[in-house]
Amino acid sequence: RSWAESGGPAERVVALAEQARVEEIVTGSGGTHGSWWRVRDSVPNLVLRHAPCSVMIVDTRAAQ
Repeated sequence: RSWAESGGPAERVVALAEQARVEEIVTGSGGTHGSWWRVRDSVPNLVLRHAPCSVMIVDTRAAQ
């Protein structure tokens, strides 16, 4: 399924995961490379910290 949502990406992913009662979220790591200060507020990290389920962050550097 796909659709458009308004709002912050991490917030929307977490809210939709709660609503749909998903077992796992898989997200790419795009843009999360570098120092801790750049990574800590990235979408994948925010999803990881707030998700109601398991989260797999896939390293997307090879695909870029």
